[in-house]
Amino acid sequence: MIREMTPGMPASAWARTGAPPTAWLETLIISAALPVLGLLLHAEDPFFLRSGFFWLSLAPLLTALRYGFAHGFVSAALLTAGMVAHEHFSSVGEAELPVGSALALAVTGMLAGAWSDWWAQRLAQVSAENAYHRQRLDEFTTAYHLLRISHERLSHRVAASTDSLRDTLQRLYGHLQRSAHPHAPLRGMGADVLGLFGNFTWVQVAALYAVDDDGRLRHPAEATLGEPATVDVHNPLVTAALRERQLVAATAADNRERTGGLLACAPIVDGDDRCHALLVIERMPFMNFTGENLRLLAVLAAHVGHLLARVEATTLDGATEFSRHLQRALADLREFALPATLVTLHCPAGQQGADVADFALTQTRGLDRPWQARGRGGTTLFCLLMPLTTDEEAGRYLERLETALGKRRAIDSLADLARRSSGGNFAALGVVATVRSLRRGDGATALLDTLVTEYGIDCGDLAGTGSLRR
Repeated sequence: MIREMTPGMPASAWARTGAPPTAWLETLIISAALPVLGLLLHAEDPFFLRSGFFWLSLAPLLTALRYGFAHGFVSAALLTAGMVAHEHFSSVGEAELPVGSALALAVTGMLAGAWSDWWAQRLAQVSAENAYHRQRLDEFTTAYHLLRISHERLSHRVAASTDSLRDTLQRLYGHLQRSAHPHAPLRGMGADVLGLFGNFTWVQVAALYAVDDDGRLRHPAEATLGEPATVDVHNPLVTAALRERQLVAATAADNRERTGGLLACAPIVDGDDRCHALLVIERMPFMNFTGENLRLLAVLAAHVGHLLARVEATTLDGATEFSRHLQRALADLREFALPATLVTLHCPAGQQGADVADFALTQTRGLDRPWQARGRGGTTLFCLLMPLTTDEEAGRYLERLETALGKRRAIDSLADLARRSSGGNFAALGVVATVRSLRRGDGATALLDTLVTEYGIDCGDLAGTGSLRR
């Protein structure tokens, strides 16, 4: 930080900084040059005392402007001494001292010197500020280039990465379903679950503990990442996560002794509010310990719990399984603000409607959850739950489905009927498509009851499908 300098006289008027070593010699030469010139022009008045213009004042003026107050004052003093000496030795009677001329020299030298010193001080201040800003500019330039390089590397990393939340969840379901083991704790998926958390949420050191039916941790850990310490069951983060059934993270106010060195605890809870396991995180990169990354971690933990419940419930019928997926989507909407959309295709009776529903089933994506049911009069209802999808995206999906249905040539009768009709493919086939965005206040059982009532579907008893915690 630069100290602010007040304009005015310098701290020492006799020691001006920046003056060359020959400054005093130049002062003497300039001061002596005018009397010598006057002596050569008219020897009777070498100091120009009787001249119309007081040429002698140029010497202190020039020296003061060039070198400051001290040089101007000394020049005036030297010329005054010269005038006094000249008047003393040249007068035959009493010498008349040139008081007015001496005062004029002194005032000229001092005023010009003070002005010169003020500007010199101001220029020194500006130079110091300029040097400071130049230094800061160099530092900023260096930081900018480092940030630019870091941003380019991050951009390349993001561009090269194709893992979105949808891709992550789709890989999660596929990977864990292949690893299921019916008798081991967590069905033998502990290491796979922890590996997925490490890959997608940048967890470095963590442990995954199974939780028994009484809500207690089972030691030792089912899987570890890095070398985590043994977790105390009375750790405040552990007890809070098991009690509240949601992710709990340490804050800036928590000291390391209180949390036992833990950063966060994420319970793996299914749709029936059963806690299967607890993920205990001990270390992750500081740049990734953010609310967005913790939110992703909580979403993954919720879907792992949903998958565990799904793998264990091997005897569920189609309506009940669809209801569980619907509950999971509603929970994601309420807890994590993740959108979801329910698309229905009411197909006409007969083989033609069944073929349309079967074709729509082949066009589903990895996370989409389909369900087919028979309605009144032999109609077919095709329901598609689209997690992480808005109603606009669902509308575009229906447009693609309608276009693909029109181009399909495997069912010739349907294609011919669609080509002969002036309307769209859905209208030509008698298919009624609806899109409904799930809302926070919706319930899975209520939504299915609405479908049952509206389309006359006999899907069995839905009361045992359970409900998610709000």
